[in-house]
Amino acid sequence: MSHRARSGTLRSVVCAAALTIAAGSRCAIAAELVQVGFDGGYRTGSWTPLVVAVPDDGGPANPGGTAFCSVEDADGQWLTSPPSPVVVDADGRPQARFCVRFGRPSGRVLVHRGPQPRGEPPLQLPSPLPSTDTVFLVLGDVPGIDRAARLLTRDDGSRPRIIAPSQSAAPLGLSPRDFDGADVILVSGRAAKERGAMELEAIDGWVRRGGRLVFIAGGSAAGIATAGGTAATWLPGAVKRLAPLRRSAPIEVFARCTRPMDRGLLSGLEVPVFEDAAQIDGNIVAYDGAKPTDLPIVIRRSHGLGTIAWIGVDIDQAGFRTWAGTDSLLVELLGGVPKSRAGRAGETNRLTLDLGGQLRRGIDRFPGVGPVPFSVIALLGGLAIVSLYPVTWWLVRQTGPGMAWMALPVLALAAGAVVWRTGRQWHGAGWETSAAGVVDLDATDGLARGLSWAGIWSPDNAAVDVVAGPPTELAVSETDAVVSWYADAGRGLGATDAPVAHPSLAAADYTYGATMAELAGVPIAAASSRLFEAEWGAALASSPVTAALAIEAQGTLRGTLAHHLPFPLEDCVLVHGGWLYPIGRLEPGQSYDPASGRGPRSLASALTRRTQSKDRDVVSRWDVADTDVGQILEVAGFHAAAGGAGYTSLESGRLALLDLSPHLEMGRAVLVGFGPPGGRWSLGGTAAPNDASPSAAPTMWRILMRLKTGREPSQP
Repeated sequence: MSHRARSGTLRSVVCAAALTIAAGSRCAIAAELVQVGFDGGYRTGSWTPLVVAVPDDGGPANPGGTAFCSVEDADGQWLTSPPSPVVVDADGRPQARFCVRFGRPSGRVLVHRGPQPRGEPPLQLPSPLPSTDTVFLVLGDVPGIDRAARLLTRDDGSRPRIIAPSQSAAPLGLSPRDFDGADVILVSGRAAKERGAMELEAIDGWVRRGGRLVFIAGGSAAGIATAGGTAATWLPGAVKRLAPLRRSAPIEVFARCTRPMDRGLLSGLEVPVFEDAAQIDGNIVAYDGAKPTDLPIVIRRSHGLGTIAWIGVDIDQAGFRTWAGTDSLLVELLGGVPKSRAGRAGETNRLTLDLGGQLRRGIDRFPGVGPVPFSVIALLGGLAIVSLYPVTWWLVRQTGPGMAWMALPVLALAAGAVVWRTGRQWHGAGWETSAAGVVDLDATDGLARGLSWAGIWSPDNAAVDVVAGPPTELAVSETDAVVSWYADAGRGLGATDAPVAHPSLAAADYTYGATMAELAGVPIAAASSRLFEAEWGAALASSPVTAALAIEAQGTLRGTLAHHLPFPLEDCVLVHGGWLYPIGRLEPGQSYDPASGRGPRSLASALTRRTQSKDRDVVSRWDVADTDVGQILEVAGFHAAAGGAGYTSLESGRLALLDLSPHLEMGRAVLVGFGPPGGRWSLGGTAAPNDASPSAAPTMWRILMRLKTGREPSQP
C-alpha cells in the first residue's frame, strides 16, 4: 500500500471516530446544577432534593419529556431514579427535580434523558456534610442561633451545623421527604409569610411524620392566623388579639439568663392572646400571669408524630441581637443542653456506630448462616500444609518425580472442594431473609407511619427486584412509600462517610421501578447479603383505638382503652410520662383499665432493665454488640427516656425519628406492643425464589393517643 493510500485510510478512520463521538455527544446531555439540598447544604445518607437544568436532547428545543438521575450508593454502584418530568421555570429554563440519597461523600451524579447514562459528564456538586452531623435549618433571621449552636457542642468538640438560606432562595422542598436532611427546622413568623404554600405544606408533612419544628411567632401571629393556611396550624390556638408583654421575667426564667432584658426591647414586644387558652393541646412551659392560661408565651405540643415548640415573642427583632439571653433562649427552645453524651467514661464514638448501625448488625443475621469457626479454618490450613510437603514428598519417593506434576493439581482440587463444602456447611445452601419494623399510628390526626428493614442472603449470584409498602392488615389510603439501600452512618467499612467505597462482589448498576417503592435488578453475589430500608406514610381509614384516659393529680392515668387493630398485640404496655403500665396480650376490642393490675413502674427502669440488689439499683449495661432487634427497637423508640447516649453510649442516628419520648410530657400516651410485620416486602427477579420474601419479624406497633388533662401545667 502506498503512502497516499495509507494516509487516506487513516483519515477515514479518524473521521469515522469523530462522527461516532459527535453522535454520542448529541445523545448525551450536559445538565447544570440549579439547587441541591438546602441552598447547597446536604448530608450523606439523607434524602436530598436535587434540581437540575436539563437542555434539549440533541434535536430541536424539547423542554418537555422526562429525565433520569443516577447516584452512587454506599457500595459505589449506580442507582437510577424513576423518570422525572422536565418543566420550564419562570426564566424559561427546562428543569427536572429529583429526591435522591448520596451514599458516598465523593459520589458522582449523572443526569440523562434515557433510562441509562450515555456518557454524560457528572454534575459538579459542593461537598456534603457528614451523615453524623446535626443540621438546624433556619428560615428567617434568627439572631443568636450561631451562639446557641456553640452551647450545644458535643463532648467530641463537634457542634450542630446551621443552614440559613436566603429568603429569596427557591423552594427548599416540595415534599416531606425533601427535608429528611434536617434534624430541627426553625421558622420565624415573617419567614412563614414569605415562603410558598407548597413549601410550608412539605415542612408540615415532615413534622407530622416525626420532625421537630421551632415556630417563632409573636406579633406576626395575628397576621398568620388571619391568613390561614399551613402556618396557622402551627399556632397553639385561635388568636384573639395581641397584648403587650409587660414583664420580661417569664422569658428570662425560661432562658435561664441572669442578665435582665433591656426595657426598650420589652416595650416593643407583643404576645398573642388566644381565644380559649384552657383548651390548648400542649404543655405551657412559660407564661405571664398567675396561672399558665393567663398569657402563654412558650408551648410545647405534639403535631402528628412530631413536635412543635412555639414562642409568642418575635425574637428576630434587632434588640435580641445584643441581649445575652438570646442564645440560651434558643437552646431551651431546642430542648436544652443535653447531659454528657459520652456515657461510660467517654466511650461514645459517633463516627463509627450508632443505634441505626447496631440495628443493621442485628438484621444482617440469618438462620443457618454464620462465620466459619477459626478452629476449622486453622485445621484446614494445617491439612493443606501437610499435604503440600510431607504427603507429596512421600508420593515422589514411592513413585518417582513424575508424580509431583500430578499430585499438585489433585491436591489443589481436593482442597478447593473441601473449602467449598465447608463454606456451604456454615453459609447454607438456600435463600435466607430477615426483617424488622416499626409502625406508628397517631389516633389524633389519623396518620400512619411505617419504617421497616429487610435483609437477603443469597446462595448464588442473582439480580433481585424488591418491592415494599404498608402491611395488608392495616386499612390506609394515600400511601407514600419509598425503598432504598441500608448502610451505616459514619466512616466505618461500607458506611456513607467512608473515603473509599466498600468493594462489592456484584458490581452492577440497578434502577428504581415505576415508583420509589420498587427496586429492579439489584445485584447480589453468591454467599453474600443485601440490606434495604423502607418508609411509608398514609392516612388511616378509621381510628385504631378507643380511649377515655385522663391524667390524675398524681400524674397517673385513669379510664379505659381498647385498640381496633385486626390482630392481638403481644407484650403490650401503656406508656405515659415517666411511667409504664404492663398489660401483656391485648386482644382487639379488649378493654384495659390502668387501675387494674400491679400498677405502673418506672419507664426508665423498664427500658434499662434496672433491678434491685440489696439497697441499691443495678442498671443492666447496654451491650453495643447485642443483636436483639426487638430490644434495640424498644430502646430506640424511647431513647431519651432511657437516658439517651448516656445509657447506650450511642447516638440515635437515623432511628431518631422513632423516639416518642417528648410526647410523653405533652398530654400523650403511647400503647406499645408487638404484632405482625409492619411492612410488605416481596422479592422477584433472576434466581430469586418466590418464597424468599422477608416474613415474620420483630415489629413494634405503637398508637399515640391524646389524654384529657385534669390539672393545669406547672410553672417551670
